[in-house]
Amino acid sequence: MFGIFGSDAQLGIDIGNSIRAAQYKDNTFKTKEYQDLSTQIKEDFNTKDLVTAIDSNQIRIKFLDVPENLSENEIEQMIELEFEEPNLILQYEIIDFFADKYIIALAVDKELIQDKFDQMKELGFKPQVIETEFHANIRYLYQQHPNLQQTVSLIDIGKNKTDLIIAKNSQPVFIRSFGFAGQHISERLAKINDMTIEEAEEYKKTEIETDDLKLVLEEIRTQIYSSLDYFQSEYRGTVSKLFLTGGSSKVKGLKEYLENQVGITTQRLEESEFSVAKGLALRVKND
Repeated sequence: MFGIFGSDAQLGIDIGNSIRAAQYKDNTFKTKEYQDLSTQIKEDFNTKDLVTAIDSNQIRIKFLDVPENLSENEIEQMIELEFEEPNLILQYEIIDFFADKYIIALAVDKELIQDKFDQMKELGFKPQVIETEFHANIRYLYQQHPNLQQTVSLIDIGKNKTDLIIAKNSQPVFIRSFGFAGQHISERLAKINDMTIEEAEEYKKTEIETDDLKLVLEEIRTQIYSSLDYFQSEYRGTVSKLFLTGGSSKVKGLKEYLENQVGITTQRLEESEFSVAKGLALRVKND
């Protein structure tokens, strides 16, 4: 997590095609969606303190083998050499659940982090932490399912991209993003059925036919299947359950289609379009 400062902030803001805000108080979430990032959010939630996230498309990810007996400093130096660029904020996690130990290394431009902070401050907010959408999503998953013991995958299907995260014991152990998501599904449906995009958006959520479903979801099925297959063959871990989240996970029949095609029990998270914002809202000091 790219935590620049520590905080007890409870307002999470997910900045995407719309602005989704969430606050966690007294074991209850308050959520609201906005078209623009504005001072109205401060008034609605009665706070200036917030946690937000860097878009997963702006994060570079590398999976690295860990040589034996490396010190923490040596690992950090190894990661710096892997990215070979100045002005990056680096984070890594050592994964030691499976047959071989490895590292997930993440990098983001410092300028992007600073721009995000400046954007919030200009609106009168007090940004406390900027982290990844991956970590926010996993935090919300385990808040909803605290007794998960097996290795699971959370698939966040947004408008323009899909994030696939595999996790064990609340820690991401594999991450991949690909550029097929809700907008692409709508465009294919519009073309197949001679619809407008607006009509296709409604069609996919309410009455999509089975044949159309198979045609437009083949790409996402292939991406998910190949990602899971790579993880399971490379790291010899077994994914036992899929969770769906993101605004475009609401395609009618998607859960059942993936469950049948991938062969893994599948479940959609509650109020899934707010999963990143809720995960951000759950972040507390030193998390």
